Amino acid sequence: MHQSIPNMDALVTVLLPAYNAEKYVSEAIKSILQQSYTKFELLIINDGSTDRTKEIILSFNDARITYVENEKNLGLIATLNKGIELIGTKYILRADADDICLPTRIEKQVRFMELNPEIGICGSWFDNFGSYEGAGARYAAEHQQIRFKQLYQIHISHGTSIIRSAVLKEHQIQFDPQFPHAEDYDIFDRLGNVTRLSNLQEVLYLVRSHGNKVSNLFSNKQEESSTNVKLRIFKTIGMQVSVADLQLYRGLCHQEYEAVLEHTNRVASMVTELYWASLSSGYFSKPFIAKNCSVLLTNLMLNGGYRKKGSSRLIFESPFLSLAQKLSLVLKTTAKNLLN
Repeated sequence: MHQSIPNMDALVTVLLPAYNAEKYVSEAIKSILQQSYTKFELLIINDGSTDRTKEIILSFNDARITYVENEKNLGLIATLNKGIELIGTKYILRADADDICLPTRIEKQVRFMELNPEIGICGSWFDNFGSYEGAGARYAAEHQQIRFKQLYQIHISHGTSIIRSAVLKEHQIQFDPQFPHAEDYDIFDRLGNVTRLSNLQEVLYLVRSHGNKVSNLFSNKQEESSTNVKLRIFKTIGMQVSVADLQLYRGLCHQEYEAVLEHTNRVASMVTELYWASLSSGYFSKPFIAKNCSVLLTNLMLNGGYRKKGSSRLIFESPFLSLAQKLSLVLKTTAKNLLN
């Protein structure tokens, strides 16, 4: 085991787990060491690799690096929790051993966290490179919008995240092994209950696409764990939904209207239930949930829902649409029916 002398001036530690990452870990480390912001620690935990990962990591001679080696492969979740226990800096910044941090990433995320003490976790946008190149995720910036999106998909990318250490310690939050391959979705949801979430509105991270990504190798287990997170979120809001309901809601939010039109009444009912449950639990503010439920129902009705019997009744019974919105929507849907 090789360990450096900790940088006492550092505000942030980059947590980089590595397992059999010989192909990409050198590039990942270089992207961190070459950051515009230099006062950080880099904690690399070798999770029992059997390839040249250790040799490659130890070839770097930089006092900011702390190298820790698991005696055996513990898996990502246990390794991340080990890292959290070892880190003593104000912030923990995550990076993966096959991805790239763009040069100003740490500088911009640390500055944002320092200027916004109410934020407990912050991600950023990312792009893809490797076997697939192109735009990645463009996640929302605001706390409620992120939580609203997380009703149907994760909305902070794990590798882009910086976390305020005190929030984890104060609330005794760690990664949960009950959510394998969706441990990030789970912890971001739980963090959202005790602190505010955000995403910087620029690309600061590159995600490498290759055949050995977790999302490719363990897609079924990842989907199962993600589903359990979503069910828990709806339960927290005050709704009991089924897996089929989750699929319908996801289709609605992804604007896959042909897939949900057969169940227009159920989908509209879910949107109304979401509004009332949120008001009761206080999960979202009233103006926020009213606005977003209005958008969901309006889009559903204008994109085929108007063809279903009773659509006008669903509109007029909606508790979150104003009278003017109801009249306008009924006029638009009536016109669409006449044209068809």
